[in-house]
Amino acid sequence: MDKCQQVDGCVDDNIIVNTFAAYFKDLFRCNNVNRDGILRQDYLSARSNYCGLQLMDSHKIDTELVSNVIANLKRGRAIDIDGLSAEHLLYSHPSLRAVLSKLF
Repeated sequence: MDKCQQVDGCVDDNIIVNTFAAYFKDLFRCNNVNRDGILRQDYLSARSNYCGLQLMDSHKIDTELVSNVIANLKRGRAIDIDGLSAEHLLYSHPSLRAVLSKLF
């Protein structure tokens, strides 16, 4: 299989990455900016009162659990409040799973 050498005539990795990022950011924007702001504030308000998970020792969140959850995410769904989709996690660097497991 041949490796792609250029995208839209460009060979600079940074420009290609920024072009993809701009494309997908523009593609997934909200329909109603006012409603988006209201929902964001509601979420942030609810999040400020969240006290975290109360897990027993037998329910530890580890890298394997995070990896399994990410692997089972459904593709092609709407982005979240931060603009992330399941595909962002599915195609991210494997070390992200270890980082996420340490957050809990």
